[in-house]
Amino acid sequence: SVDADGETPLLRAVRKDKSKALKSLLKHKADLNVVDSHGYGALHVAAAMGASRSLQVLMTAGLSPFEHSEVDGLAPLHRAVLSGSTDTAKVLLNAEVPMDQPTKEEVPRTPIQLAEMNDHLEMKGVLEKFSRAKAEL
Repeated sequence: SVDADGETPLLRAVRKDKSKALKSLLKHKADLNVVDSHGYGALHVAAAMGASRSLQVLMTAGLSPFEHSEVDGLAPLHRAVLSGSTDTAKVLLNAEVPMDQPTKEEVPRTPIQLAEMNDHLEMKGVLEKFSRAKAEL
């Protein structure tokens, strides 16, 4: 079912980071591949909203955190960086999403460049910390 804004229960649960409701919807075979009115899938919505618990549930259910959106060329990590949600970025980085993954825009940008451009200093610090930890492995 779709509400007045054209949103499914799954996308509403993701937007509000209601992970228990999301798990229940998935248990009852909700469509993971739904898109919102702008063409963004559930994983992209979760990343943009800073819905880190829902993001984890969606990845566990099989959605790939590596996919770029057909709409604007951004991947979930780029959305997390732009939203300023360090928790969401950490979930993605812990899932082995490459932190140097470029956007698929006319001028490709990395997550750290997006953080710098938007003055997300805390996010930049998180990305740099993950980069250093990776280098030490």
